[in-house]
Amino acid sequence: MLARRLTWVKPFVRRGRRVSDPGRPASPKSYSTPAARMPILGPMDVRIFVVEDVRQMCAALAELFESLPGFRIVAAATTEAEANLWLDEHPGGWDLAVVDLVLQQGSGMGVVARCDAQPVRGKVVVFSAYASPAVYDRCLELGADAVIRKDDTAALLAFCRALSDRENSGP
Repeated sequence: MLARRLTWVKPFVRRGRRVSDPGRPASPKSYSTPAARMPILGPMDVRIFVVEDVRQMCAALAELFESLPGFRIVAAATTEAEANLWLDEHPGGWDLAVVDLVLQQGSGMGVVARCDAQPVRGKVVVFSAYASPAVYDRCLELGADAVIRKDDTAALLAFCRALSDRENSGP
């Protein structure tokens, strides 16, 4: 039952662009084949996996990434179990994971560790209001590439721009 809910989140349109709505589970009829489930991406788009339980924050992140050229949210999860299941079902399906530490169920730290254990690994950013120095160190130990407080969106933007510049710099 959980696998059916997480298959893909139902898309919605915001300002004429298609993004994922993390608050709504996909209906089995909304996508018929795995290829049809994939969002349309440009050749150099950075694929983002968002792990956040607060719907307003998911919407804010979607709007933020929508404003950056070359960034697309490919999936979102609200619990550790959903996130880990998506990661296992989509190895190499993401370039950047944005993970909150406090989730509806479980912890973002478990998601960070699962991201680090992936055979094809993207960058992992912990984006949380609870980024104390001890939490910062623990997240880096688990494999996070950056830990950014939610009140510092400028740092998240700078990280994303640097990532995009590296991805699009060529061979």
